[in-house]
Amino acid sequence: MNRAELLEAILEARADWDAQVSAVEMTRYEEPGVCGPWSLKDLIAHITWYEREIVQMLAARSYTDASPWWALPDDPRNENIFTANRNRALADVLDDARATYDALLAQIETVSDDDLNDAARFEDSPPGAEPWEIIAQNTYEHYQHHAHDVEAWLESSA
Repeated sequence: MNRAELLEAILEARADWDAQVSAVEMTRYEEPGVCGPWSLKDLIAHITWYEREIVQMLAARSYTDASPWWALPDDPRNENIFTANRNRALADVLDDARATYDALLAQIETVSDDDLNDAARFEDSPPGAEPWEIIAQNTYEHYQHHAHDVEAWLESSA
């Protein structure tokens, strides 16, 4: 995958995610049940955590400074993210989400097509995945997955 294709996929999926989020009244952002017990605020913080990890990875061209939570299976990692963010103010979560997404787009602009397709360009790369695949899993594929959660929640509460 090249940078233009990756950026297009991120922008398209993020637009869909943002449309789902904006369909929810702000008064409901902290209502549980969007994704299991999580509220929309919790889900936004969850997505932001994964984006921030990608921003750090791209900025350093390394996985060395990745969160130790990556060593955990998905559910315990996600529970840690939830616990770390559940008491944050909604405005703080939303501001952080915007800033992190902007930083993500800026970092995507700094990578070459070769960077995206050569794990050796990133220190301590996990085996079996090219950098673009890791970025995809933690950005546009992640947005798509959770946009479906929001859509289903809205339909069930209509």
